[in-house]
Amino acid sequence: MKNKIIFICILGVALASCKKGWLDVNDNPNNPATSTPGLVFTNAVSTTTGSGNTGTSTVNTMGAMQMGSYWSGQWAQSSSFQVSAPLMQYVFTDATFNYWSTWFDNLADYNYIIKTADAAGEPAFKGMAKVMTAFQYQRLIDMYGDVPYTQAFQLATIPRPTYDNQEVIYGKLITLLDEAIADITAAPRTFSPQETIYKGDKTNWVKFANTVKMRLLMRQSRIASKAAYITTEVNKVIASGGVLTEGLDAKHNPGFINGTAGKLNPFYNTFGYTENGVEATGYNRDKINSVLVNQLKAWNDFRFSTIAAPRFNTTGAAFGDYVGVPLGINSAALVSTLTSSVGENQVVKGTMNKPVYIISAAEAQFLMAEAKQSFPAINTSTTAQMFYNEGVKLSFLQQDAGFLPADATAYLAQTFNNVNFAASTNKLTAIAWQKWIALANFDGIEAWAEQRKTGVPSDATVKTVNASAPPNAPVRLPYPFIENSANSANVPTGINVFATRLFWDIN
Repeated sequence: MKNKIIFICILGVALASCKKGWLDVNDNPNNPATSTPGLVFTNAVSTTTGSGNTGTSTVNTMGAMQMGSYWSGQWAQSSSFQVSAPLMQYVFTDATFNYWSTWFDNLADYNYIIKTADAAGEPAFKGMAKVMTAFQYQRLIDMYGDVPYTQAFQLATIPRPTYDNQEVIYGKLITLLDEAIADITAAPRTFSPQETIYKGDKTNWVKFANTVKMRLLMRQSRIASKAAYITTEVNKVIASGGVLTEGLDAKHNPGFINGTAGKLNPFYNTFGYTENGVEATGYNRDKINSVLVNQLKAWNDFRFSTIAAPRFNTTGAAFGDYVGVPLGINSAALVSTLTSSVGENQVVKGTMNKPVYIISAAEAQFLMAEAKQSFPAINTSTTAQMFYNEGVKLSFLQQDAGFLPADATAYLAQTFNNVNFAASTNKLTAIAWQKWIALANFDGIEAWAEQRKTGVPSDATVKTVNASAPPNAPVRLPYPFIENSANSANVPTGINVFATRLFWDIN
């Protein structure tokens, strides 16, 4: 069915062991089965979102979520657990965080779909697979930098692919998304149960593709030489249907079932509870960072009551019921029962079948706000403030806790800097803060990338307070052991994970 990237199962965080998941298609990666593009697509999206629940994809995706949430200043670790040296003290090696193998394996699935969909009579899946390829490749680049692209997925003829320049791949991914939109538009509409995001709705898939493109474009928005290029590409986004709007969040649910082991929402099962209602290790270990909790309180932002859970034996009715943890601190005052776990925007005890978010409409609106603020010549009469206010509104609604648009309106009417757009002294900083909040618990991977790009919150705020740690937080991951051993001639050298920044990271 596809060329597999040989992988090993190494984790830097104690999440789970390597097991086959309920949605895994292949039993033997060295002797892959043959399947239809539609069935492979279902499995591939589940791998991207970690929805297999017990397999390596879940472990890696939830591990990356945890890592990004820690290093973006959103999460920390309670003192009820032995200090995680990789996460809290930045003591890690090329064998500590290995998202590479599973995600390249995932990309091989999408590559198979792209190559076989037309011949199999399932052309709609070709465009969808291109969208997901761009989504997943950006994740890899934003963690590692240069990666194999041109020579990837040709194991039989090119077992040791060369690495492409990260900035060049970004451009190729934007072109790939243009192809995806053309493929989706041309394909007959399909209501296949194998497409679990938009049930084959072509209009929504185009908006999803455009939102992924906006991520790629806005990640580069601080590079002055790209202003004209970005303006042109954003105008293409607007002309082709725009980005995700209210009610069109890109979400995935392959059929999660309440109370059934191995078929729960993976975030719930990792950072919330088991199918029997027992607290998962992650619920007691992974806590909301004090940077996030304290900032929400300072701005009278009642999303804190859904982002964070009230500490043990409290009602959640008072500010003091929510206590964050500084990254790197180990103290008797910061044990699990005295601090706030992940809140009900993601973990509602007993509700095990929520979909997994891929990209939210709130994030899409913040991307457009940044575009309009940075490049005012883009062809839309919607102002940056209008996009910004809509992003905040949709973030409130995404909390899934009974918030109304009026709650967002009241919040935005306050005069706090970085809340009220008109009153904010730096509009891009305000957008960055609100996007960072909107990502909390939903996408730690993206939150870490955004924090590195914008400096919001500052490096001094999010880095570990442990005295033995390096002077700054990591800006990337090291290339994994398997690449250093099997493809050493092509792996980039001279990488310092604390100093060698990615091309878009110009702070």
